[in-house]
Amino acid sequence: MRTHTGEKPFSCTECNHACARLSNLKLHMQQHSSKKPFSCTECNYTSSQSSTLKRHMQTHTGEKPFTCAECGYTSARMSTLKRHLQLHSGNKPFTCAECNYACNRRSHLKNHIQTYHGEKPFSCTECDYASAHSSTLKRHILAHTGEKPFRCPECNFACSRQSNLKDHMRTHPSEKPSDCTECGCAHAHTSTLNNPMHTFSSDKPFTCTKCGYACARLSILKRHMRTHTGEKPFRCTECSYASTTQSSLNDHLRTHTGERPFICSECGCAHARLSTLKSHMRTHTGEKPYSCTVCGYASANLSTLRRHMRTHTGDKPFSCTECDYACITQSNLRKHMLKHTGEKPFSCTECDYASAHSSTLRRHMRTHTGEKPFNCRECSYACSTRTNLKKHMRIHTGEKPFTCAECGYVCGHLSTLKQHMQTHTGDKPFSCTECDYACTHLTTLKRHMRKHFDEKTFLTDFKTEVTKVELS
Repeated sequence: MRTHTGEKPFSCTECNHACARLSNLKLHMQQHSSKKPFSCTECNYTSSQSSTLKRHMQTHTGEKPFTCAECGYTSARMSTLKRHLQLHSGNKPFTCAECNYACNRRSHLKNHIQTYHGEKPFSCTECDYASAHSSTLKRHILAHTGEKPFRCPECNFACSRQSNLKDHMRTHPSEKPSDCTECGCAHAHTSTLNNPMHTFSSDKPFTCTKCGYACARLSILKRHMRTHTGEKPFRCTECSYASTTQSSLNDHLRTHTGERPFICSECGCAHARLSTLKSHMRTHTGEKPYSCTVCGYASANLSTLRRHMRTHTGDKPFSCTECDYACITQSNLRKHMLKHTGEKPFSCTECDYASAHSSTLRRHMRTHTGEKPFNCRECSYACSTRTNLKKHMRIHTGEKPFTCAECGYVCGHLSTLKQHMQTHTGDKPFSCTECDYACTHLTTLKRHMRKHFDEKTFLTDFKTEVTKVELS
């Protein structure tokens, strides 16, 4: 009857554990006892219970007797399989009492409560950051100390997280000179091969007839064969999306449900995919594990590195259907297409100006606000655009990137070069309104105009004329 009433009269004297049966309490008490009579014959593991030893032995035998009927997933424990089945059913029995968060694991709920609703006893002495976990605080501290304990054995790359090092290692060539004599698997480093955690199984009876891939279970081979057949049996009920694996479908379904179960422990932002969260975490750590082998460019994401590599290969996979324009990113193509459609969706609230790009509108708005966010480090000069700051900096650096093809004259600005070219072409766009005088520079015209006007009149009435000449 205690299974119905929930009564648990047998309590542990060492902790707050309680159970419904005396026999269960006796088993539990063995966890507190130093006696561990059950020993593993393969390693030095010992246990207080025979059932625990049986579960441990499966780590040596590789036995996984519990199989998912939906996707072929196998597990060594029934409890693990039950948790896995919740991925298919969508069941999320663990619900947060403070908000609408729900999940399929008790441990995930505990982490959520600690992170968002619980105390944060671990505080940073350098800033006001606080965390619910000491391990998270330790990772945060590395941002202050700059310590990077994880080092690449192939190059001088170092980082503060093991996961980032693993991502970085994928950027090195996948030559694997060390072969295991037992299972034939290859390793990039002898140290990995000799690691006691390297386990193997010579029993891989299921072989792919297309490429020679071998595996231990028929269910795994079936999944692999989809890479050859193109079969995508897992279909979304909301749209036409289909995938080769249930896990990929689960990721996709979150685009419909809006679910974002992967939470950043640093800033609280939520993500639909674990891979996206890992990429986001690098914005906090500053790690850039993906490096260009041509120029040394480094990126936090593999996709960004791939886009960068197109600048070296010249690959431009995104083509305009209206003209022969091609580019390396989808976003650049979208911007280009606005030239054909004439669409200008970004409008100024102060005047009737409209732009095809939000960035152009932001620059325009500074003409109304007077904002000058770009400051010179050498003097007090400030301006509203980055390009103007670059031009100004040439005054300090002495850089003169623009060269005349006719005489070798060099200057710091394209506009100056254009004016200089008029000395070769004979073009004189600035004309006097009082006589037939013409010249190549506006400043020269202003000096000339003073001959027609006295200083006072020139400074007042003639400014309008100069403005007209400048705009024409």
